[in-house]
Amino acid sequence: MNFRNLFWGCSLFIIVALLANLCFINKGAVELSYDHRADDLLDSGLIAIRKGRLEDAELRLRHALTLEPGYAANYYYLGEIFIQRKRWDSACYYFTRAIEIDPEAYSAYYKLGIAFKRKGNYKNAIKYLKRAIQLNPGFAVAYGALRDIFITIGNYEAVVEIDRILERMIR
Repeated sequence: MNFRNLFWGCSLFIIVALLANLCFINKGAVELSYDHRADDLLDSGLIAIRKGRLEDAELRLRHALTLEPGYAANYYYLGEIFIQRKRWDSACYYFTRAIEIDPEAYSAYYKLGIAFKRKGNYKNAIKYLKRAIQLNPGFAVAYGALRDIFITIGNYEAVVEIDRILERMIR
């Protein structure tokens, strides 16, 4: 009897181990389906942005999107390119796409707010800058951009409030 229980116990252990390995292998196959060329294209696109080669960077990032369309960073940096080109509508589009993929990307909300500010759409600029601050309360640059808008539109009470917040952040 003990031999039979030992045999079935070992058999069950081997079956469970094999199933676990199959799950691991399948999981690995899913992870391997990620196209690492997209990372290489993103990296080379960022280098091109730093070197001021915006057309080259745009081509690389668009190609990366064809490989990995759900990667928010590609949309974010395409938005950066269009900010530098002063093409505000395109910048808004790409930052919005980055936010749709990663709703916690406070820097995308900030950049979207900046693009709307440049377009003169202060209502949306304020909305997105406030969201960036909500996601990252210590984001002093976003407070500064918001402060500039409030000065432009003449909301000096809001300017004073932001100054108080910034002063507290410095302490």
